[in-house]
Amino acid sequence: MTVEVIQLQPRTSVTPSTPEITRLAAPGSFGNANISSSQNVTVETGCDLFILGVSGYIDLLAPDNAFSGGAITLNGIAPTGICPGDMLGAASFLGSLFYWISPASGLQSLAWTWQGTAVSDGVLFVFASYQGVDTITPERTQDSVQASFELRGLASQNGDFLISWADAFNGGVFTWFNPFRVNDFAFGNASGSLAERPAMGVENVFTDPAGTVVDGAFMVIAFIPAS
Repeated sequence: MTVEVIQLQPRTSVTPSTPEITRLAAPGSFGNANISSSQNVTVETGCDLFILGVSGYIDLLAPDNAFSGGAITLNGIAPTGICPGDMLGAASFLGSLFYWISPASGLQSLAWTWQGTAVSDGVLFVFASYQGVDTITPERTQDSVQASFELRGLASQNGDFLISWADAFNGGVFTWFNPFRVNDFAFGNASGSLAERPAMGVENVFTDPAGTVVDGAFMVIAFIPAS
């Protein structure tokens, strides 16, 4: 009689990987002093989240939401979402954080017409391409404040991805105390800083730009990774 011996392999557990949002390339930037104009920008291949931070000052008669309430398009398409940092008009330096979901890749035309009559200090534009966002429900929450650089109690969840943008008049080097600073940027008197990192539940996010006290704004969006 033949006896067949079957060797059982030990059971191994597989921990599923946590979905992540990642940046595809170093951010790009440019400056433009026109109230209405356009500029070609590169959207990286595989990008499903394209972000744009702006920093500048329109004029002493700038209306509230001079950037966020203006007209801006990428390849003729309006932003999917906006986090405004220009709610108080001319009270302090202005900024806004825009994003598009699943944009066409390659060289694309970014076109804008801001509210107001003239740009006083030029406008700094900083853009970056990301991959791995939930394209159906990309945003968990957002918050922003003008004339301050601190936000507490952001209702993010563990695994979300925070993208923060700070703008300031002559901000110099920004020191970030929570998200990881990607880089600082400048055009004329317009300064800006981009920071990012995965969230660990409810977050406090803040920064400290050198050379300025409260002349600017601070914005942060918690994005949801694809499941």
